[in-house]
Amino acid sequence: MKKYLCILLMLCMVSLITGCGSADSTDNCDTDENAGILQETDYSENGELNLITADEFLEYYNLTEADVADYDLEGMIDDYSITSDDLPERDWYFKLKNDARLGIEYGCNMERLIRKQTRPATAEDDFSTARYIVYEVHIDNKDETYTFENVVIDIEEKKIYYLCNLYDYFDAEVVKDMDDETFDKIISILEEMELPEWENNINYERYGSKYYWELFVLMNKQDVIRYTGSITEEDDMEAKFDDFKTFIDEYCN
Repeated sequence: MKKYLCILLMLCMVSLITGCGSADSTDNCDTDENAGILQETDYSENGELNLITADEFLEYYNLTEADVADYDLEGMIDDYSITSDDLPERDWYFKLKNDARLGIEYGCNMERLIRKQTRPATAEDDFSTARYIVYEVHIDNKDETYTFENVVIDIEEKKIYYLCNLYDYFDAEVVKDMDDETFDKIISILEEMELPEWENNINYERYGSKYYWELFVLMNKQDVIRYTGSITEEDDMEAKFDDFKTFIDEYCN
């Protein structure tokens, strides 16, 4: 018995000494030769993630500006919201080159932005300072979901991309400029919807053949407000969304 106890103690000592080799201990071990330049992910004062800079990317992969001259490095960093914590997770230099080979352009994939972690609205949110407003209208017929209306409102550029593909919303059927009056009206309707008072229907249950919608307000590219609801159900929440949608439909048609 003493013999087995001694063996067990020796195994424990070996495990402690070689802890850096275990999958569960990587948080405490510098396993990457470039890990020294990584810093803990944090947020700026306006709530946006502190993304890596192009210089930090080059340093991490031991590259020069000439190595990435033919690629949109800053576009990839912004599109994928790459922080220092993300660098060890995949080969981003290969991703940069492969995206270019596939003809993928950055800055036009709204689908990637709205599918991040989302939250409900709060009374402190100022929608006039949002970056984008996006909504989708779908039909769910049990076996498949069909999207028949996508709209992207670019607050900063004062443009509405109506009936677009969110993977490349610039290629919309209708692109309308917003004057100040239209911009103020859109923000006013959005504020009148009183989103902070709504129940957050992110886990809205859909069944049968039903129309439903998703509304996203991107305060910035890392801060996304999301609500969903059914067009077929008549309540105050649905009526207010319908007012918003009707205004956009009439403005773009």
